[in-house]
Amino acid sequence: GCSLCSTCISLIVLGLSVTMLRYTLNAVDHCDPASPNIDKCPSDWQKMLCPGRTEKACFAQLHDEVRHAWIIIVTFAVLFLMDCVSFVFGAQLWNLLMKGPTIVQAQPQFATQDVPAQ
Repeated sequence: GCSLCSTCISLIVLGLSVTMLRYTLNAVDHCDPASPNIDKCPSDWQKMLCPGRTEKACFAQLHDEVRHAWIIIVTFAVLFLMDCVSFVFGAQLWNLLMKGPTIVQAQPQFATQDVPAQ
């Protein structure tokens, strides 16, 4: 239920994040205002990534933020993998519990001692 839904949503968000990062990396690699590569630079990169800023300011901001974006995506990917593992183990536990017989350990008896009343 919830774990499967969470895993699917996480996968979608991870895919969209990687796609956006690749677009941003393309802009950083090919759209430097000092020496643009017109053939590989998307024409709408500035409007899409940072509207209302100059090309120089936008490029400087993207250049600084790309490194941090990689850290965030790698962290998110690790969390996604942990989510998948928890889903698998949760499904295994659910199947085991639905089979019926489970081992239940009896409560230990407390040690008692005969003491005469005073």
